[in-house]
Amino acid sequence: MSANEFVEHLFRHRAGQITASLARVLGFGQIDLIEEVVQEALYKALALWPYQGVPRNPTAWIIEAAKNAAYDRLRREKVWREKESAVRAVLEGWADHEFASGGGISRDSGGAGFAGEIRDDTLAMMFTCCHPKLSPESQVALTLKVVGGFSASEAARAFLIPKETMAQRIVRAKRTLREAQVSLAIPGPDEIDDRLAPVLQTLYLMFNEGYASWAGETHLRRDLCYEAIRLCALLAGHPVTGRPETHALHALLLLQSSRFDSRLDEAGNLVLLADQDRKQWDRDAITAGTAALNRSASGDRITPYHREAEIAACHALAPSYEETDWPRILACFDALIAANPSPVIRTHRMVARMEAGDLAGAREEERLLEEEASLRDYVPFLVARAELAERRGERVEAAAIFARGIERAHSDPVKRHLQRRWAKLAGPHSG
Repeated sequence: MSANEFVEHLFRHRAGQITASLARVLGFGQIDLIEEVVQEALYKALALWPYQGVPRNPTAWIIEAAKNAAYDRLRREKVWREKESAVRAVLEGWADHEFASGGGISRDSGGAGFAGEIRDDTLAMMFTCCHPKLSPESQVALTLKVVGGFSASEAARAFLIPKETMAQRIVRAKRTLREAQVSLAIPGPDEIDDRLAPVLQTLYLMFNEGYASWAGETHLRRDLCYEAIRLCALLAGHPVTGRPETHALHALLLLQSSRFDSRLDEAGNLVLLADQDRKQWDRDAITAGTAALNRSASGDRITPYHREAEIAACHALAPSYEETDWPRILACFDALIAANPSPVIRTHRMVARMEAGDLAGAREEERLLEEEASLRDYVPFLVARAELAERRGERVEAAAIFARGIERAHSDPVKRHLQRRWAKLAGPHSG
């Protein structure tokens, strides 16, 4: 792992926790300053480590840089004089704590409590960002930015909206919470209904960005996925937040994570589901995910997380790709679309129809989706269209769509994959 990659690893894995810990002491009103301090530490590491080498304790180095930046900024502020002892205690606590640089899946609740019992600053920040004073879209957007470390571009891709629109949404959300003088705290049981749904949606989007990142040098960002799983496990482990939808989301994340080791080859190239070595799948994660899915059946309603977890279970439990229960998967997508006919879900159903052998149905779905402006540059939709054209024998059309996907792709592994697919269709021996 290069110095730059290691900085990215640490930043993704710890930035949200460091930001939340400072915000607990300084208040949400100082969120911009706090984010700047963490960014400064990152930039300093990026500037020095490639030349000086990665320190023996890189996390402590990042913490020390953030701590010094915080001291420098806050000494000039009234808030420093008022809260100096509390800030020092938090920052010195970071320096004394040995953070793990690796990442594994936490399959238990980690002893989660509620209100005063939950001592996870990151969860407190998530519930604060999901304050009812904000619209649902702004709640999720702000949480992705502050807790997940998402850039405006990354958050915009999750919503299929322009980057500028997302940036404005985040700025307005911060201003609203500052003006309301919202404190960083876990809400009581009587307030949880208004905030749990956006928190779960944020964890869902955080995991998705890590699982299939459409920008950067890697397609899989495990740290982002592991953090989403960890936070979801905290929620699932408490009787108040451990509701059926929470267990269903936990099941989905665990089942999806079981395929981590088979999704990329040794060169970092994508390996499609049909070509993955199922012996590499994490059976412990599948067992834990299946158990969580069983726990999610305790309620009297089925949520989209239940449907998606069932789809993931169909893949995880199939002995081979050819033996996948595509009719059951299609039924789940039909139910998902009945509740929320989003273009992204319809794109996935189009792929499921194609895999089930219903090329005519997939083609009809494609025609309808071509009218969706939000999908015009959406790479997964372009890939699905190209694959469908190739299966229909329209190789020239498929090559043209793959070429368009190459232009739109921002992830190096995705771009390489599409280039290989295009070359097979457009090369001199393409037939």
